[in-house]
Amino acid sequence: VDDPLQAFAVHGASGVWGGLAAGIFGAEWSTNPASWEQFASQVIGLSVIAAWTVITSTITLYLISRSLRLLRIGGLRVPASEELEGLHTLFSNPEEYGGVRSRDAPTGTITIVSTDVQGSTILWADDPRAMSASTALHDHIMRSQLARYGGYEIITEGDAFLIAFNSPVSAVNFCTQVQIALLHAEWPESIMTFKGCLETHHLDNSEEDRVLQNDEEAMPGSTGDVLASTSQHRTSFATKNDQDRGILIHRGLRVR
Repeated sequence: VDDPLQAFAVHGASGVWGGLAAGIFGAEWSTNPASWEQFASQVIGLSVIAAWTVITSTITLYLISRSLRLLRIGGLRVPASEELEGLHTLFSNPEEYGGVRSRDAPTGTITIVSTDVQGSTILWADDPRAMSASTALHDHIMRSQLARYGGYEIITEGDAFLIAFNSPVSAVNFCTQVQIALLHAEWPESIMTFKGCLETHHLDNSEEDRVLQNDEEAMPGSTGDVLASTSQHRTSFATKNDQDRGILIHRGLRVR
């Protein structure tokens, strides 16, 4: 739960502790001195309040959400991109959370990095819902690594980023870590069914001859087909179904 106004931490947790503390530290001269009976009473009271809050809130929010959908206004949930970025950046100073919006643009000799998601137009046409979630995850990864390596977000257009760095070393480290993060991201299952998003492995030399032979027989799009093979450089690639060894080099959205 993203709680930008700290309502739960301030009012919820403190209120619960205040109730329990009354049963533990209540003075003897008070109306309700500390005792096991008083502590149990506080626990029961807090449990009733929590149950009432959860039940009434769930029913109320469900009715509001259904009404908004029937009126075609939308829903209560924020866009996936804002949810992944964190709502605290919308209500608080982004600098407090390592945000990039207030970072100064680099000066002097800079390094520019331009990225784009390969085949995104086709993915958007085939599965807009899964692509929306995937793009939000992609943007979250990009911006988190951007803040880590001191990049400056010049502009974004769709899923394309244009970023400036003070040094080429920072730019290379950013690109490397982005690819690693994309490789291990939890992509929607439906996105992983597209050919360009399948898990791709680099095979070792012991598998090379077999893969190259399969490449001549396999048709594009068939299960376990070879994605790419280059005999000149003795490098082969295969989908996960085609082999059980090798280095995982790609899965999910392909960013170039």
